[in-house]
Amino acid sequence: ALLEKAATEYYSDPSMAANAYDDLASTYDLKGDKDRARANFEKAINADKEFSPAFCHYARFMVKVNDPKDKDKIRGIAAESVKLDPKGECAAEMTKLSQ
Repeated sequence: ALLEKAATEYYSDPSMAANAYDDLASTYDLKGDKDRARANFEKAINADKEFSPAFCHYARFMVKVNDPKDKDKIRGIAAESVKLDPKGECAAEMTKLSQ
């Protein structure tokens, strides 16, 4: 509830909102709530199109879920992650996923 409140209160700061939604998505993932996790990863990348960690985490999440329908989406999200942070901690992994 606190993460949800934080995410909605950060509407004037896209980076903070994206971070809060990313954290919330990870929490739902840990709880096994894949639908809420996916929804919050989407909110994170939509809140701030330049918040690279959310792109990395979302791609990793979709790989873990392993839904064949996500194949092209994973490629696109991973490519965006690499574009945003070409030398970041996720770069090598995202480069592979984007190909």
